[in-house]
Amino acid sequence: MWYWMNYLTNDEVDGFGVIWTYDQELNEFELSWMGSEMSGWCTLTTDWKTDNMEDGAWGFFVTATYGDEYCPYVEDEGWVYAWLTSDEEGNPLTLEGPYGN
Repeated sequence: MWYWMNYLTNDEVDGFGVIWTYDQELNEFELSWMGSEMSGWCTLTTDWKTDNMEDGAWGFFVTATYGDEYCPYVEDEGWVYAWLTSDEEGNPLTLEGPYGN
């Protein structure tokens, strides 16, 4: 089974996150994080620039995951979209919503 995972950190927040997918087409990711102020779990659905995945993604549509899990970005802050920045090779650098990264 194909699998991709990466750790996310933010120097301004005491915590960490993990983003992962089992989807070879990279259309859907799971994001979970633990921090001193907030923790939760969200689903990120890729917003591709074109039908060719090599053209990259604009960002992700953000939704709460699995009913019982808590995604404060959606439920408390009203986030529905997160922007993605990448380097020249397409590696993700930042994931930001309306209130920061």
